[in-house]
Amino acid sequence: MKSLFSEKIRYTFLIVSIVLGALAPFRVCAQKVLQRSEKLRPAWLANRTPKPGNRTFHYQVTEGEHKTLQDARHGCLLNLSTYIKRTRHISEQAVAEIKLEQENGESSESENYHFSYDIQGERVTVISCKYDEYWEYLLYPNGERIYRCYTLYGIADEANVMFDRLSF
Repeated sequence: MKSLFSEKIRYTFLIVSIVLGALAPFRVCAQKVLQRSEKLRPAWLANRTPKPGNRTFHYQVTEGEHKTLQDARHGCLLNLSTYIKRTRHISEQAVAEIKLEQENGESSESENYHFSYDIQGERVTVISCKYDEYWEYLLYPNGERIYRCYTLYGIADEANVMFDRLSF
């Protein structure tokens, strides 16, 4: 009886594997990349984020999608805020105020963002640093065109953060 049961499980697993294997090319081909920010995807996007040079911060990759690149970038920031709230155990009632700090009045590769959260009358601020961005402009079979943006951030773990200087 036991071997018949395990044989059924093996058979079911085999069928599921075959079906998923047959569908895999369709998942990959379901969208066409029309344009991208770089020829090659960056290494940090393939789960190979750099190692921080010190213990005052850590790296985090976020993703955002939208019909415009600007809104996809905004989605990355919103997802970063959600990540900070989740990992710092900030309640959903907290309201984030995101402030961009630029050098010389211009956007640069080292944009700093201040995420301020009001928690029970106390203001908590978390600083993050934008290191790199990669985006793709995708065409789906239904004709929909979407920007998918990925951003590599450094997130302060201590008040006296010392972000690494990186270039890609």
